[in-house]
Amino acid sequence: MGVPAQFCLLFSALIVALVCVYKFTSKELRPLVTLQAMSHYLCFIVLHVLVGYVECRKFELRDKLLRAFYALHVIWWGVIFISWKSSVCTVENFYPDMFVLNNCFSFGVYVMVYMLHSRDYCLEWSADETAAKNLFVKQTERYLSFYTFLIEWHMFELVVGKGLDSFSDSIMCGGEGSKWIYASGKGNLFMMLHIIGTMMGTGMARAVFIKTVKDEGIFGGVEDVESDDEVV
Repeated sequence: MGVPAQFCLLFSALIVALVCVYKFTSKELRPLVTLQAMSHYLCFIVLHVLVGYVECRKFELRDKLLRAFYALHVIWWGVIFISWKSSVCTVENFYPDMFVLNNCFSFGVYVMVYMLHSRDYCLEWSADETAAKNLFVKQTERYLSFYTFLIEWHMFELVVGKGLDSFSDSIMCGGEGSKWIYASGKGNLFMMLHIIGTMMGTGMARAVFIKTVKDEGIFGGVEDVESDDEVV
């Protein structure tokens, strides 16, 4: 799982870097929607690494799940491409429909995760796999908790942006459909909600593959050494 986990962390770092660059641009809609789609995709990649590379010998569903995951990877890249090509606003509808597509597709993946989690991912652990089981359980619990919060955050964005139409008085479509024009600070706040949600998604890989592993003592002695240095 080490190399795939490192890929997740690198992809997460890439998104963070792109978001940082985006903050210094004219903040057009296409990059924002695309970055959010990439953040959603990262959540799925973490699932693939956790389930696809779990160190459990009796996992009969692994091959079937991996085939489904590979298909979902292709779909996700299609969603990301469409987000880049088709994310525009209109005078009548300032909120791009691609935000809705990205969030709804991610919600569908979340439902799949929830169902797998409720069935313990169909794993059958042996007595000599206790350490691997304990780590996997901790990682998947943190993953589901993190994913649940992200879904709630993005559903809130959809409700206030699309359902309640709460920001139509403070956001207008400009730049021939390429960007938002803000009539007040309320509109800037709505933009920040999406940037924060995108950035929070990048924290999932670190939480699952670094923080959880440290908490389980896999990197034994690291915290002790640091603590001793601080005392001295």
